[in-house]
Amino acid sequence: MRFSYENYSGANADIYQDKTERIEVVDERTITFYFKEPFIDFLELYGSEASGAGFIVPKAYYEEVGPEGFIEAPIGAGPYKIVGQTTGQSVTMEAYEDYWRKVPNIKTIETKGVLELASRVAALKTGEVDVAYFVTGALLQDAIEDPNIQIDPNNSAPFWLFFPGYEEPDSPFHDKRVREAVSLAMDREFLSATDT
Repeated sequence: MRFSYENYSGANADIYQDKTERIEVVDERTITFYFKEPFIDFLELYGSEASGAGFIVPKAYYEEVGPEGFIEAPIGAGPYKIVGQTTGQSVTMEAYEDYWRKVPNIKTIETKGVLELASRVAALKTGEVDVAYFVTGALLQDAIEDPNIQIDPNNSAPFWLFFPGYEEPDSPFHDKRVREAVSLAMDREFLSATDT
């Protein structure tokens, strides 16, 4: 875990590096983080999907294949193993038969990155994909009204507002009024109605 944290280079890497004083390995399953100053966002950033920093990378394999090799052929300890990918477009995974918990019932999963919202909804409507995430606006309402689509508003992570760079004086989010305006612009009634 220490190796993964110290070699993390994704979103918020600078924040972790700037605020971390040292890491102490207590035993096989325990490490202690020491920060240079109070870091109240640490658990939210590290322990959620906000940055992906909490993912543990196998040190020996990573050092053997290097950063590029790991991107092309990553390994982990989850219920699925990656059997193919087109970087930035799709990943194909198969259930790992020796998974330490229950082996998943779904044997193969292919995830696709579909940037265009309209294309994502069209793929859902035609049956090209079985599940689509992050459908918003008028297209969400269209999907809700489609009798052939089942909506699961709880099948997502919690929603929170994140203002990158709000601590930096030249960031527009540094101005509290801008953050409040973004918050007020959210249609909370709609979000509440669809999250039941």
